[in-house]
Amino acid sequence: MVIVIEFLGMPRAGKSSVIAKLAQELGSRNLRVSVIADRSIETKISVGVEWGFAYNLLFFNKVLEEYFTAKLSGNYDVIILDRGFFDSIAWFNTELATRAITSEECYFAQAYFSQFRKEVTYPFLFLTEPSLTYTRHAQSDEWSQTQEYVFSKNYLQKLYCEYISMSLLYNPYLTVIDGRKSIAQIYDVVCRQLDDCKESVFGMGRVPH
Repeated sequence: MVIVIEFLGMPRAGKSSVIAKLAQELGSRNLRVSVIADRSIETKISVGVEWGFAYNLLFFNKVLEEYFTAKLSGNYDVIILDRGFFDSIAWFNTELATRAITSEECYFAQAYFSQFRKEVTYPFLFLTEPSLTYTRHAQSDEWSQTQEYVFSKNYLQKLYCEYISMSLLYNPYLTVIDGRKSIAQIYDVVCRQLDDCKESVFGMGRVPH
């Protein structure tokens, strides 16, 4: 059985940092881990974010492709998605809210990607208020085309509203993470959740040959 963990939520909420720590810890327990990272996916898309609907379709389709490549290879015990099938809900709805796509396009995308959400074993939703997200972005020296598109106060506010809606709609299946906390505190919450589950992820460690 392959365990699938998805990290979704607001930018600059600590997802990538927590994923790096978690992947290292699971690897130290002899678990074979594949991380499908959003920043890596971005570099593999040939069109820019200004293409809106086409860009988002290509992004989440690339996530889908890399996910099934990893799963069907039989080479991994754990697959970690840094923005995956649950996250597609918020992004397409936000594009609709900002009138970047039509309601027909949004419905098509949601109907298509919804079938893959059942693949996710443990989804973690990171929430930070738009003002904090914007401040953290201004203090960071990282840059990508997608970030420049997303980091307007209007876009962040609409994205935040979508995540709040998701936290209510998918409660208690989604574990909501307070992105205001330190990376160490967030990591502890994630690890406790994974360790307390019916089949502990940390209890899956493979015996070295």
